[in-house]
Amino acid sequence: MAHYHRQKPNRKTLGFLFHLRVHNAYRNSSGKAGSWIRETIGEQPAIYDSIAQNRTIRQFEIYLKEQGYYSPIISTQVKTSFINSQKARVIYSIETGKPYIISSIQYDIPDTNIARIVARNINRSAISEQAVFNVHSLLEERNRLASIINNHGYYSFSAQDIFFSADTSRGNLQVDVTLGILPNLHSDNQMHQQYKIRNTIIYADFDTHTEQKELKSFQYDSTTTFRYYDSLYVKPEVIMRALYISSGSIYNASRVRRTQRQLSQNNLFRIVQISFEEVSESDSSYTYIDCIIRITRTTQQSFSIELEGQNTAGDWGAKANFSYSHKNVFKGAENLQIRLTAMAEHNQSIVSETTTRFFNTHELGAEARLDIPKFLSPITPDRFDVKYRPTTTFRIAYNHMQNILFTRPTSNFSYGYRWFGNNHLTHYLTPIDISYIRYYNKTDEFNEFLAQREYYRFSYEDYLIYSTQYSLVFYNKRQNIERNYQYFRLHFESAGNSMYLLFNTILDSDNDTEKKPHETFNVVFAQYIKTELDYRFYNVLTRKTLFVSRFFGGVAIPYLNSEWTPSVKQFYMGGANSLRGWSARSVGPGSYQDTMSSFQYNMGDIKLEVNFELRFPMFWVVEGAIFTDIGNIWSFRNKNLEGAAFSPTRFISESAIALGYGFRFDFSFLLFRFDIGAKLREPFPIEKSNSQIIWGNRKMSRDDFNLSIGIGYPF
Repeated sequence: MAHYHRQKPNRKTLGFLFHLRVHNAYRNSSGKAGSWIRETIGEQPAIYDSIAQNRTIRQFEIYLKEQGYYSPIISTQVKTSFINSQKARVIYSIETGKPYIISSIQYDIPDTNIARIVARNINRSAISEQAVFNVHSLLEERNRLASIINNHGYYSFSAQDIFFSADTSRGNLQVDVTLGILPNLHSDNQMHQQYKIRNTIIYADFDTHTEQKELKSFQYDSTTTFRYYDSLYVKPEVIMRALYISSGSIYNASRVRRTQRQLSQNNLFRIVQISFEEVSESDSSYTYIDCIIRITRTTQQSFSIELEGQNTAGDWGAKANFSYSHKNVFKGAENLQIRLTAMAEHNQSIVSETTTRFFNTHELGAEARLDIPKFLSPITPDRFDVKYRPTTTFRIAYNHMQNILFTRPTSNFSYGYRWFGNNHLTHYLTPIDISYIRYYNKTDEFNEFLAQREYYRFSYEDYLIYSTQYSLVFYNKRQNIERNYQYFRLHFESAGNSMYLLFNTILDSDNDTEKKPHETFNVVFAQYIKTELDYRFYNVLTRKTLFVSRFFGGVAIPYLNSEWTPSVKQFYMGGANSLRGWSARSVGPGSYQDTMSSFQYNMGDIKLEVNFELRFPMFWVVEGAIFTDIGNIWSFRNKNLEGAAFSPTRFISESAIALGYGFRFDFSFLLFRFDIGAKLREPFPIEKSNSQIIWGNRKMSRDDFNLSIGIGYPF
């Protein structure tokens, strides 16, 4: 009920009245800097106000009545501090009493057609007998029924046509509820009119600035007309494919919203407006309306040159991009994107004593991507295509990465689909994803590192990856609504199975007898399964205060043709978005301790991580955050690195813990983040101690703290 307080105490930061103290420190300042600090960072004292207290009591009473408590007793008590009599606490004591209960529900619907619709949908009603009489439930039921009625042809019907009456004469806190629907006073029989769609008129190139120009028309079919200026820039099928509004059918509000959503998702269209106009034509059953769709297109072609700073898992660098985009390359709303990239980065994981260069990693890349608003497949399930309207994506990319340890060129081709489920679900399916990864120019130092660690050595060999991937994403955040929300991502990937089956059934390779891995184009292909689960819960405490909990779990299991997982498919911990007390790739796997090398390039097949973060406003555009990160990586099978293999009985004790504080600068269009993480617990016992807790068991050093600079929230 804190939302209903009319007067609130001064804000606290880490338990201190920071903003109030800043205000008091600069309260007599007349300079520009002092005044800015006082007004922007500071906060005026929250003076006790008895009038605001009474307003709060009235707000509480209104809220409790809405919840069914009509006889609450609310009392207040003002207590001053024993130490400082100028500080006061206001205590509200609330006795709600017993709530009113719905004894019966009756319906007063003179329109027999609507009465039948309501009766068919009564089983999902938001109100029920013996439930608490709650105003919010009544409003929810009113909106639910209005939406259902709108979907049955009643275009002019609104929630305002539904009313409730409550009779408490029965006594004993019992309420008889009547749900009624107002008659249509504009009709002789007082029946609400159903509407049927006659024609659909599409302004494919709508522009208010050129509205006076002469329009051309194109009759797509007997009931659908396209109107445009000069020439029709896009194939009519692109727009027709997104329409769930059909001429000759009754008005359906949900299909209108679905059409709006489907058209708006097309990058070629900037603004989409759908309206209806009543026409004079009618019959004994229906009034007819025309559907008017106005589409304002966006710029079709664009290119950009960008110079930007980059932060990848805490590794800083500079990046240059050249991008070209054509959103209608074949006049079917196909979106072609071409990107060229050059990047230089300081990778903390591979700092070597033999080199003094700040930028120790360089990359050159090229990517071409084509999004087609069609479901391109040898087998096209019509019902699936009509219901979800998936987009097909082709992608080809090349990346040449060179650092002080090795050179790794990567080539990739993929072909997949994206479609939306309900309002919160997005599906990604990639049936074909082929990657060719090479490693060469390995330094002697890196070869020595790999020679002593078989687990890493096989992960840094040449691989071909033939994979199939599927991802499901759920995200139910709503703009400008203060309510808890969630993010859920499930990813599954399988590689090498079809190729392995081909070799063992059709090609009948002799490699089986020699127990050598199969090869394609003289390169071993990887075989593994990989799955990831990422769950986040955002607890909205106030409008700008969040408590975020996150769990991430991932596992990659090599088998048959692969003994080890390719390094590009493994997991790591640390950096700007993970275990923030450690730099990227500097922790794990498991309780393994590398005392032989200065390299920190630790990877694993299994990753478990839990994060907790409290985000709160501070002043101006500055936000604060307190966080705790817990987790580690492990290998799936490893006899070479002691303590690296995952064990169900040890993984909790081998989890590292970091604590920290963060500053975030939110400029609306961009958020800069500075997180200072400190190691609290190592994944292994500290030397000369039986404890894994760092504080108090060994001397703290600079390596026990990590500054992460990032763009955007970590999760």
